[in-house]
Amino acid sequence: SALQENLDKKLFGQHLVKKVVVKAVKGFLNNSNAKKPLALSLHGWTGTGKNFVSKIIAESIYKRGLQSKYVHQFVATLHFPHAQEINTYK
Repeated sequence: SALQENLDKKLFGQHLVKKVVVKAVKGFLNNSNAKKPLALSLHGWTGTGKNFVSKIIAESIYKRGLQSKYVHQFVATLHFPHAQEINTYK
């Protein structure tokens, strides 16, 4: 409920994101026998709110937010900046 509330308060113009993210996170958290960690891949142009949504998710679930040891955020342009190194990145 905290995630839904935070997305409703802070995110505008991304109705589909709200619906899909809440469904994915809720489904994962309600699965007591999850075999893998939840991985979300957010796509879109610069400035569409991908990092913003990631921060909201982390802050809604973990006390330390993005600083939690359970959260790993990768930003393609920061962490994987060289197109010629794509095979190394994979």
